[in-house]
Amino acid sequence: MQKHKTLIRRLLIVVISLSVFVGGAIFYVSQLRTTLLSELRTNLMQTAEANARIIEEDIHNEIKTIDSIASMLSNNPSTDAKVLIKDVKDAKENSDFLRFGISGLDGNCYTTDGQKFNIADREYFQSAIQGVSMFSNTFTDVIGKKDINVFASPIYHDGKITNVLFASMETETLSEKLLNETFNDQGFSDVANEEGKIVISSHSKNRKQSIDSITKLNFVDNFDVSQMKNEKTGVEEFITPDKEHRYLAFHRLDINNWYILSIVPSNVVSTQINYFLKMAIVTWLLLAVLFIAIIIYIYISRNKADKKMEELVFYDELTGHYNYNRFRLKVQALLDQGVGNEYTLIEADVRDFKLFNEIYGYQGGDKLLCIIMNACEEQCTKEEACSRISGDRYILLLHTKTEEEIIKRINHIIEAIKYASKGMFSMFNLEYKIGIYMIEESDKDIGKCHDRCAYAKKRIKDTPETFSFFSHEMYEMQLDEKRMESLMESALEASEFKIYLQPKVTLKDKKIHAAEALVRWNSPVYGLIPPYRFIPLFERNGFLEKLDMYMIEEVCRVLENWQKEEKMPIRISVNLSRMYIFKPGFANKIVELVNRHHIEHSMIEFEITENVIYDHSEELRSIIKELQHHGFLIAMDDFGSGYSSLNMLKDIPIDEMKVDQVFFRAEKENKERSFEIIKGVLSMAKSLHIHTVAEGVETEKEVAFLKEAGCDEIQGYYYAKPLCMKDFMEFYHTFQEEDVSL
Repeated sequence: MQKHKTLIRRLLIVVISLSVFVGGAIFYVSQLRTTLLSELRTNLMQTAEANARIIEEDIHNEIKTIDSIASMLSNNPSTDAKVLIKDVKDAKENSDFLRFGISGLDGNCYTTDGQKFNIADREYFQSAIQGVSMFSNTFTDVIGKKDINVFASPIYHDGKITNVLFASMETETLSEKLLNETFNDQGFSDVANEEGKIVISSHSKNRKQSIDSITKLNFVDNFDVSQMKNEKTGVEEFITPDKEHRYLAFHRLDINNWYILSIVPSNVVSTQINYFLKMAIVTWLLLAVLFIAIIIYIYISRNKADKKMEELVFYDELTGHYNYNRFRLKVQALLDQGVGNEYTLIEADVRDFKLFNEIYGYQGGDKLLCIIMNACEEQCTKEEACSRISGDRYILLLHTKTEEEIIKRINHIIEAIKYASKGMFSMFNLEYKIGIYMIEESDKDIGKCHDRCAYAKKRIKDTPETFSFFSHEMYEMQLDEKRMESLMESALEASEFKIYLQPKVTLKDKKIHAAEALVRWNSPVYGLIPPYRFIPLFERNGFLEKLDMYMIEEVCRVLENWQKEEKMPIRISVNLSRMYIFKPGFANKIVELVNRHHIEHSMIEFEITENVIYDHSEELRSIIKELQHHGFLIAMDDFGSGYSSLNMLKDIPIDEMKVDQVFFRAEKENKERSFEIIKGVLSMAKSLHIHTVAEGVETEKEVAFLKEAGCDEIQGYYYAKPLCMKDFMEFYHTFQEEDVSL
């Protein structure tokens, strides 16, 4: 099913990719055509503009020529047109003009070809006598009956206009001079006036048809001559009577409001455009072929890679069975379907597998791992699953829910392993650690289920037990410890750890001369937390050293305040832990800390448990002597709880012995024996000049016995439980003032 979905997804990606590719190609070709057409229009307008500049320059040059001749004639003192015409006959012979003529201010003229007529009504004459040289519109010559254009210029004598010089040129001659073929001799040019009438017509072979006005052309976009008047330049497409498409580019001249018209067949343009479009299409087709080839290659390579990846991702190379990744997918699918609560998750490993490898080598170890996996696979049904996680760790999903049935199934697997390995590993007794979690209806995550399964197995790591079922109670205990770990640093900074003092009552005078400092955690989140919940945790994670140093400093502050206020001159005992007492420089660190508060060292007593003394007697002897050298008192806590208490007394120079409450909690039949032992211990301590304290005293009978046995101080609930500072001070003052009797 998953493979089918993957195939459909890949095909969809290919189809989308090809669609995007084809769409991109079409868009590119379309944009290319638009761009090429735009460039063509630009080129046509630039050609028309260039032709316009040439025509304007040629006509202005001819006007300058006429102006020069008129200037020369100004040097002749005569103003008689008949006389002056003789001076321009030579100019006529060396030019393309049809004739030259000179007139007086009355318009009567004489020409170089012997003609005489009046030009007073001509526009060019009117312009010239106003002092403006002019090039005329096209009109019909009255003599030769051909279209001509006239150049005219004023002639001055003594600063006044006396005559007009004009030169006529056949329009055909002007056309040959000014209009050239364009676009590689495939186009031609005409000149039109602002009404669209052709005033200078090209005789190009490319014309194919004769027109006298562009108003008669069939424009594609309904172009009108009136639009040309409003624009200086432009390009329009029109269709000839024989259905040929042509482009007409126009550009306004600065002469007579004329326009240069450059006309080129559209096939000349389309040939260029089609060439580039064909090249673009061929390129895109080649890219499409390459793209498809790459897709095919990727598809084939991906299939091979997927198969290889599946082997790497879902198969265990050692055992050849499905691995943990595949196992997770199957279990997660069951959880997603909501039927996970019908199953049980089991994690198991071989006890002392490293030792097994030492005995049988890695080959033997690998062989055992394969035997275990094969046995698990054989014992599992189709709806169940199993895999090796790593090393000797295995995980199983069994379709069963009762503890009895679960253990029965697991024992079947163990028996199958024994049977398959019979006679192979006789030097090693195969044992297992097995954690079991019965999946609940609310479970939706395989990771969470596995964590609980692994946690159950971890609980029996250092025990001889084989099976461990997960329970929410033990898990909540772990979570509680994690929460406390997350809060401990900030709690220390916020002074949430508080000193509680439990008084030690001296039996001789029934007064309080000492107290033991105990810690309580007053959390704003969890309330008052007793030490049994966090001290073992802090011992394991190393935080206890910080806490104890904090407690010692707090005790020093209390003693310093009492010393300043001259009240409650009692000593306070503080517990030391074996986790940090043997660190180099420990004694000096304590001395420096206490000295900062300027208190008597004898007011502080350090309690050390018996197990610390037993583990490091020689090192501890040196540390204790150094602390005693600085005036601190040393007490052995929990005396009698171990098996070597008496032996330690000869090696460790303690100042105080605290008799463990275990003697007072003895069974009824052992009570008298316990009391006799206490008597002996107290007598021995007295002979060694060791101060004695009895812990855990709760009854009047125990107090009376201890007084008779010679105990120096008692500590316990008979007098007071551990008290906060405020309550302790009230209790102290009240107790000291009372006549306390037994």
